[in-house]
Amino acid sequence: MNFKQFFTSFYLFSKKYAKSIPLLIVLVIFVGSLFLLNGSQKSEKTVTAGIYANKDSYVTDSLVDKMNSDFSSVKFVKYDSTKKMKDDIRSSKIQCGFAFTDNMLEKLHEANLKDTIDIYTTKNNILVYLVKEYLFSEVYSEYAINELTNMLAKDEAFEIKTTKDKEELRELVKTKFYEYMNSSETFTVVFENEDKSTVDASFILSSYLLISIRGMVSLIIMILAFIGTFYLFRDTKSGVFYHTYGINRCICKFNEIFSMTLYASVFCIIGLVITGNATNIFKEIFAIVLYSLGVSLYCYILYELIRNQTLFVALTPFFIICCIIFCPIFFNMAEIMPIANKIAWAFPPNYYIMFF
Repeated sequence: MNFKQFFTSFYLFSKKYAKSIPLLIVLVIFVGSLFLLNGSQKSEKTVTAGIYANKDSYVTDSLVDKMNSDFSSVKFVKYDSTKKMKDDIRSSKIQCGFAFTDNMLEKLHEANLKDTIDIYTTKNNILVYLVKEYLFSEVYSEYAINELTNMLAKDEAFEIKTTKDKEELRELVKTKFYEYMNSSETFTVVFENEDKSTVDASFILSSYLLISIRGMVSLIIMILAFIGTFYLFRDTKSGVFYHTYGINRCICKFNEIFSMTLYASVFCIIGLVITGNATNIFKEIFAIVLYSLGVSLYCYILYELIRNQTLFVALTPFFIICCIIFCPIFFNMAEIMPIANKIAWAFPPNYYIMFF
């Protein structure tokens, strides 16, 4: 291996990218967008929703506890009366309120959801709708457990004779229900109303929707690694590597991609610092340089496997979209489809995100 050739090629490719005005503009805009995004996240207010239950039960208590622990963007407050809750909605202390009916527990045990929750709100913005969806997803989960319990109780194989037997069966069903909901063996219960409209009982958890600063950093570096690979295809055809041989040629080709990702990494580190996400600057530099090496190697291996430039360009959107879907950048697919956790390891951004 010729070290002089290695450093010379790295210097020349870095100099080429540093002189690229369009690339510089893109990276500056990206850093600015990180700053604006981080500011909007910090200024975002927590939605507060009220809950009133005239007759507290383990169902209403567990719903409130679970919602407060699972959904950090919404705070649920319990009220002693609907009057106080309505007054706070009018004065904008809370955004919406939900009143559980007195016989909610009995209705759930009967698998009957009609007229179980009254909704109070003065606003119909998207946040209120999300709170409604989240609350009802939890209620429908409890409903599904009781619906399944009632169905199984009618089966002679279970020998349900007393109320105690039915309660024990309900606890067993509840345990199994959440085991399957949290496993990779996913399923969704869909309820059909009298008007033939359907209600999806999928969970909406705290990380269902998110915008990760580190995720965006990992994504932009990967996108630029692919752009560096486009340049590699072009330069290979134009004979740039004609006078290099064997391992030296491979290293010089790799340098064309790595110099692009390392150049982008400088701006990404600046972005992390100005947004306050860089807790330890040395750890940040180590992680981002290591990630740049890894993603450059990833793209170089793809370059060697897919020698057709047209095919490589055509497949690039596939890789980028898969990163967005399976890696926790804009949303966490694993909350909906747990097997996405395993698929995500096939894409570089997941390694950088999980490093922290």
